[in-house]
Amino acid sequence: MMEGYQNREIRGMVMKILKEAAPDPVGDQLISAMLTDARYEVKPSDVKKHLDYLEGKGYIKTEKVSLQSIGVSRTIARLTPEGQDLMDGTIDPD
Repeated sequence: MMEGYQNREIRGMVMKILKEAAPDPVGDQLISAMLTDARYEVKPSDVKKHLDYLEGKGYIKTEKVSLQSIGVSRTIARLTPEGQDLMDGTIDPD
């Protein structure tokens, strides 16, 4: 039961991070670092699961970007209009 509350809290923090950066995207590694700085115990794979969940709800959009010449890839995320409305309080959370 506690895990459900913690997941909801972490997803809320992810949404706050994305709202602060809007309209610019934020990389998954930066989100992970910011959550760690806020004393959340999250691994990069946990961040990916939270991003997938929020994207499934329609609150964010993710995109995989890479620079193949040096073997670097990451996922970037940004709020959708629905996600912005949720953060502004104009729609109710589901």
